[in-house]
Amino acid sequence: MAKTSDKNSETAREFGGAPGAGVIITLSHALLLYLWIAWRFHDGTIFYPAGIPDLGPFFARNWDLIVAHAMPSLSTFALYWGFLVAQGLMAAYLPGLEIKGLPIPSRGGKQLVYRCNAFTAWWLTLAVVALLHFSGIFPLQTIYEEFGALMIAAIISANAIALAVHVGAKITGNAERMSGNVLYDFFMGAWLNPRLGALDLKMWAEVRVSWLTLFLLTASGVAHQFAAYGSVSGPMIFMAVAHFLYANACMKGEECIPTTWDIFHEKWGWMLVFWNLAGVPFVYCFNAMYLASRPPFEHSIPPTILCFA
Repeated sequence: MAKTSDKNSETAREFGGAPGAGVIITLSHALLLYLWIAWRFHDGTIFYPAGIPDLGPFFARNWDLIVAHAMPSLSTFALYWGFLVAQGLMAAYLPGLEIKGLPIPSRGGKQLVYRCNAFTAWWLTLAVVALLHFSGIFPLQTIYEEFGALMIAAIISANAIALAVHVGAKITGNAERMSGNVLYDFFMGAWLNPRLGALDLKMWAEVRVSWLTLFLLTASGVAHQFAAYGSVSGPMIFMAVAHFLYANACMKGEECIPTTWDIFHEKWGWMLVFWNLAGVPFVYCFNAMYLASRPPFEHSIPPTILCFA
């Protein structure tokens, strides 16, 4: 692990330094696309080239699938960014507990204050989503139907936000603990606590966007299965309950997050931005998406009870 002596520099190169960062960035994009193609076009199975001569055609075929079935439209971006903005406004302005973070060495020991209102925002969001779904204004299964395009929109948005925050840190003089390697610094981040007015971007992305998006994706799978087959399977209900409980726990325990390592030490770089906005929700939901795409089936009663227990 490479070391530097400058107190304003990154003291350790994690994840294999710049080469490791490049590999992780590349494979993270590839993973999302591969899992989507495997689910949508290969019944969830592993797929690969038929041989070395098939490498070129293999990538061409899969690129064609992405272009044909996952290219986001302006309305897709509007839907995704509408969700991001709505969550940002609620995070900034809904009432909530005021929690102090740990003293920040680079700010002379200053403690930032975080407004913890995720639980209120969570239930308000669920109420609005239910109203839109049952009124027919925005059926929840629309998210399932637009999954590929929404995933690409999230990927593009995450990269754009990571770049904007990185450049913004340099312009405003908020970059700290930099290694001097452009790729590695972009991956790890430059800005520790980027804020837009009352909105702490890192807290917003980690608590609101990632887990709420995951639950909404899973819930859209439930809505799709019911609309397509007239019933919802036990396994599908299990995934919805599991993701609901996890998201609910994250929202309830938001006041514990300001003192965690992610908030106190990790800068808001590509790694956190991409995986909060795109990686976590769109990777963790593929088991639910697979179940939603198939006719309802049931396990025997004992394993079903065991799973829910």
